[in-house]
Parts: sequence; C-alpha cells; structure tokens
Amino acid sequence: MSEIIHEVNEHIRLIQRDGGLTFGTDALLLAAFVAKKGQKALELGGGSGIISLLLAARERFSHIDCLEIQDPYAKLIERNVCLNSLQERITAICADENMEITGIAFDSRNVKPGDLFMAISGFSTDGNRFIPAAME
Repeated sequence: MSEIIHEVNEHIRLIQRDGGLTFGTDALLLAAFVAKKGQKALELGGGSGIISLLLAARERFSHIDCLEIQDPYAKLIERNVCLNSLQERITAICADENMEITGIAFDSRNVKPGDLFMAISGFSTDGNRFIPAAME
C-alpha cells in the first residue's frame, strides 16, 4: 500500500495510506473544539493520529496517549509522531482488540477492573487529579 505525506494545519506533516483511513474536516473541527488546556488526554481510535497531533501542536495537553487497536495504524501513529518530533508529547499505544470495557466510572473510588475511568473537570473538582488513583 503506498503512502502520501500531507501538510495539515499547525505545520503538521501527516503520513496517510492510499486507500486507508484518512482524516477529514471532522478531525480538524474536533481538534479546534478543544479550547481548555489540560494535563493529560487519551484519544480512542487514533487512526493516523491527526487529532492528537493537532492538539499537541496547539499545546492543549501536557501529554496525550493515542490508543489504536489496529497494529498497522498504531505504527502509523508512531511514525507520524516521530515525523513531527512530538515523541515527548504523544505516546502511540496499540491496544488489545479483545480488551473488554465492562463499565464506566466517573468517581475514582468506584473504579473496578475492566472500567473506563472518565476524568471530568467539574465546578469544584478536576477529575484529572484522580487518574493515578483510578489506575491502581
């Protein structure tokens, strides 16, 4: 499968596969929608990594984990991160496609094995502070 390198907003260079997953206006709009700066972020289903790349270039988060279940695309994300010298800001993760999420938790004290913890910044508490506790 051949590849093309595109230059995108924020001078991001993006390797894409001909006939593979490509980014569209929705990725640009979603990345533009994130206005608040945060500590860490997780992108689920990274594809080429375009959203993580744009957010890192705009310094929206101190670090972004970009999760992809398809190994070829996880490797593509890794290559795109290196191409843009963003290794300190983005980690590409190839997840087990058989991983089962059995629940969603918003309170770190209630996280059980198999839960996806959603760290939400509220009016009185920032859920990002509890990520380490939720991972234990």
